[in-house]
Amino acid sequence: MVLRSAPLFAALPLSVVLGAPAWAAAGPAITPGNGATVKTDTVTISVTASSLGGKLIVDGVTRDSGTGKLTYTMDSSRVANGTHTVKYNANALWEEDGSSSFKLAARADVPHNVTGSVSGRTLTVRWSAGPEPDITGYAISTEAGNDHVGPCSGTCSTTIRLPDSTTGSLAIGVEAERSGSDLVSPAAYIFVDVPAVVVEPPPAPEQTNPPPAPNPQPQPQPQPSVPGVTPTPTPTPTPTPPKKPGKNGKPSGSAVTPTPTPTPVTPGPTTPSTTPSVPPWLGPLLTPSPTATPSGPPILPPIADTDTGGLPALPKTDLAANAVPQPVLDERSAQGAAIGSVLILGLAHVGTWTRRHRRRKLALAAGPTAHERVSVERTTIEAATEAARQPAAIKKRRRHRFRRPR
Repeated sequence: MVLRSAPLFAALPLSVVLGAPAWAAAGPAITPGNGATVKTDTVTISVTASSLGGKLIVDGVTRDSGTGKLTYTMDSSRVANGTHTVKYNANALWEEDGSSSFKLAARADVPHNVTGSVSGRTLTVRWSAGPEPDITGYAISTEAGNDHVGPCSGTCSTTIRLPDSTTGSLAIGVEAERSGSDLVSPAAYIFVDVPAVVVEPPPAPEQTNPPPAPNPQPQPQPQPSVPGVTPTPTPTPTPTPPKKPGKNGKPSGSAVTPTPTPTPVTPGPTTPSTTPSVPPWLGPLLTPSPTATPSGPPILPPIADTDTGGLPALPKTDLAANAVPQPVLDERSAQGAAIGSVLILGLAHVGTWTRRHRRRKLALAAGPTAHERVSVERTTIEAATEAARQPAAIKKRRRHRFRRPR
């Protein structure tokens, strides 16, 4: 059996052989249009396919297929800013394909999870990195200072040195910057409390203890001379000779204790000393015992005017000689002071009279006060009301007086 080869045109598609029909239309319109600039957070890409269907391809990836309207929503935070290409491929060979390109220039999203803490005078700010693949950095702004941080991943942070004058509630703003956009993201604001600076006082200088003062040895003071009293000398003890031991080895006899012999007091003339001194305490003064008489009270001995009771007489001080001299005004100064006082009193009275006279004139020129006007009007109204009531009462009495009996 001999096989014949099929003609070459039989292997070609029918559309190629016959050619595209005359009613074939141009490529469909794609949204966004070619050369458009989009700055929104989301981009809706759409195209209307024919009844034979087609495919919607965005940046080389098929996003939708079928008949009717094909759509795809692009999230601006998941793709980079720049030029993006959209294509439509029709299923029918005689249908025209379509293509378009647009420019994406969306700004970054608001930074999330922003926190702040203060330690001493250092402010620490933390936030989560944005999902945009083309973030160029973050701007941190505060009233106490600003900072800029480059791109980061995960949890980002920075520190700012606060001046000592910053206290109270402090506002912190974080903004994201993105490539391909002339706008920054909306700022994320938080507030932190900054405590006031506690100024510690300077340390006190070390106190060194001064060397102890030398302890002066007490010097023996001479015994003061009391007028009329002879000082008693200090008795000198007489050494006792040792006794011979007795038979039993003990000294025989007892030790003799020296007894001081008092010196009798010889009264003398009372002569005041030039330098008074207070003698040491000699005990209570001895008072002669009264002599009782059988017929009356005891008779005490007379006391002389110069008797000081055993104490030294104090010198008399002339107070007039030690008085501080006071300035004495002459007659002319006294007259000037009196005339000045009279003038001051006269001017005070004239000023008081002038103020009262001025207040009286102002009160007369201003007329009656509101309280006085209300009082006069009230009196006038009460008098008019009383006058209006009087005839009505008289008429009523007359009507009752001349009423006829029924």
